[in-house]
Amino acid sequence: MATRPIAPGEAWRPRAGDDPVRQVERAFRLALGRPPAEGEAAALVELARGHGLPAVCRALYNLNEFTFVD
Repeated sequence: MATRPIAPGEAWRPRAGDDPVRQVERAFRLALGRPPAEGEAAALVELARGHGLPAVCRALYNLNEFTFVD
């Protein structure tokens, strides 16, 4: 299991601050080039509050958008 933050997990902290909502928004834009849908944002904010930014990074990289090539 991951024992330290994945590098991108800390990359957006200076611009997003300590607010999980802003952190999720920034992470989505950096990883996917789009803002999160309302349901996506809510789920990831809850994940960030419970498990931190590294968990959000892992969740983003496990999205179907990274799994399938169009």
